[in-house]
Parts: sequence; structure tokens; C-alpha cells
Amino acid sequence: LPILDSRLRARASRIARPVYGTARPVGICAGLLLLLCSSVASAEAWWQVSLEDNRDWWLSASGGASRADLDGKFTFDDSKGDTRVDLSDDLGLDHDTTGWLEVDLQPFRGHHLRFEYLPSRFDATAYLSTTIIIDGEEYEIGDFVDSRLDIDRYSLAYRYDFGLGKRVLLSPLLDLSLVDVKGEISNQTLGLRASDSILLPVPYLGLRLEVLPLARLSLFVEGKGMTIGKTATVWAAEGGGTLWLTRNLGLFGRYRVYGYDIQYSGARVDLRLSGPIAGATLRF
Repeated sequence: LPILDSRLRARASRIARPVYGTARPVGICAGLLLLLCSSVASAEAWWQVSLEDNRDWWLSASGGASRADLDGKFTFDDSKGDTRVDLSDDLGLDHDTTGWLEVDLQPFRGHHLRFEYLPSRFDATAYLSTTIIIDGEEYEIGDFVDSRLDIDRYSLAYRYDFGLGKRVLLSPLLDLSLVDVKGEISNQTLGLRASDSILLPVPYLGLRLEVLPLARLSLFVEGKGMTIGKTATVWAAEGGGTLWLTRNLGLFGRYRVYGYDIQYSGARVDLRLSGPIAGATLRF
């Protein structure tokens, strides 16, 4: 009887024991499904939160890294004839990575004043692939030369936003820029050195189109240009977007192209600068 009683108790304990084998996976799957649904709902709510700034005025500062790829040619009129220099193929000047700064002020609703500073520095040491004549001095094929090109661009622009519905802005703009170009080439072995510079005020007229496909995302394209008689033709195109993490903090990415065709003092400069810009915007 004691043996029979112990067997009956063991069987009863097995029958009364809860079956976790099937309940546990079901519970885990249900929990994961709830977590996924809540994450999707939170992400959707995050995207749809309106960050529209109803203040009449605000100030924003943007900064980041800029890469500039250079494609340019210089043509010099000299007593010994014209000299044409390809900055990339002949001198090895091709690209630069530097900082960038922009300040945007909205003093009144829809009105914007934007200041921008964009420096570019190109340095190279290379063997010349062509003969160059500058100021009567000859830099021959195979000469080992140092070259440098600095381009500083200062810009002050005004634009006014016209609303085309709730998510589209069309803005005519006026941009007054100052372009400071300095170039230098030297042959240390022969003791030759030549340099030149030009400071050119450049006005632009253009348009900017901005679209807000989502509450926290803004996309834009911008084009501008100007022809100044026979002296210069300048143009620029830019596009990109900003992802606003909060009402006052955003991350942006852009791609821009600048073109300069300038004639001065018997020389002609044909430059193209292009490349991406990435950074952050802080709005006050």
C-alpha cells in the first residue's frame, strides 16, 4: 500500500503540473508582436509630429564639412603667346575637404537673410605635363613645381517665401557674393615663382523651391546665376534636405555646383567646383 500510494501521488503531480512547453513560445511571440506594433506606431507618430515654427523671427546656425572637386583651366596672354593650364591634369590640383559655415536670420515671417562662408584650399606638388609661360618665365615639361589655389567665397543673400499650399515654398532670391581667388606656382630648383589674385564681387538672381513631404523632413533645390557683360558669367545649383530631430536641431546633406567664367587683365579663368556638404543646423 505505501508503494501504491507513492505512485498515485507522483501521477497526480504530473497531471496537475502546468504545461509550459507550448505556453512559453506563444507568450514570447505575443510580446514581440506587441513591441513591434508599438515601435511602428511610435515611429509613425515621431514622423508626423509637426515641427512648424510659428515664431515671427528666429536665427539658425549651420556648420559642417564640405568637399570640393575642382575642374578648372587658366589661359594667360603673354608676349610669347597664350598659355593654357589645366589645373587638374597639368598641376595636380583636384579636390579639397574643408569646413563650412552658414547663418540664416528670419527677421520677419517669410523674409530670410543668409550669410555663408565657404573656403577652398588646393595644394599639389607635381611634374609638369605641359610647358607653361607666365610673366615671360618658362616652366618646362618635366619641371617639379609647387602650386596652390585658394578660393574664398563670402555670400549675403535675401529671399522671400511664397507658400504654394501647406507643403511647398517658392522663394525668389538675391545673392551678393564676394569671390577671392589666389593662385601661385613655383619652381624651387630654378628659383621661379609667379602668383596672381582677383577679388570679384558677384551678384546672383535665382529661385529656391522647398518641399515638406513629411513633418520632420524638408527637401529643396536652388538655382542662381548672372552674366556681367564680357567680364564674368557665374552660376550655381544646389539641392539637399534636412531631417529635424527636434524643433531646433536638424541634420542636413547637400550637393552643390559652382561655375565661374571670368576674364581680367589678359587672363581667363574657367572654374567648376562641385561636391557634397554635410552637417548640423541649430535654430534659436
